[in-house]
Amino acid sequence: MVNNDIWSFLEYKDQISFDFSPYYSLKIIIPSIFILLSGIFTFVYKSITISKTPLKEKSTHWILFFFLLIGIILIVLKNNKNGSELLFLLVPISIFTANFIESIDKKWISELFLWFAFILPFALIFL
Repeated sequence: MVNNDIWSFLEYKDQISFDFSPYYSLKIIIPSIFILLSGIFTFVYKSITISKTPLKEKSTHWILFFFLLIGIILIVLKNNKNGSELLFLLVPISIFTANFIESIDKKWISELFLWFAFILPFALIFL
């Protein structure tokens, strides 16, 4: 307001970058592969079993699908990629994964998944 540039935020244009080279680091690529694979796996599982979910829960799952799509769009369009943008995917993927772990009949699969998710951060410290 002092410099009479109160409307200067309208001229701000952030560049869109499709450069994914910062993800080539092992400390970023291993967690992102784990998050994306678990997301893809639970997304496919939930897409197959969405007809079995009750009607009042379907709207929640469609909202989560929408947030997942928005997160993917934000990751692709973000200019400065450093791994922090994966947080946009963390909430919908974690909800889908928790629903998957609760609904699976074979407990060894859920135990394996949970142990891998528990050990991965400690293993990344030593990389």
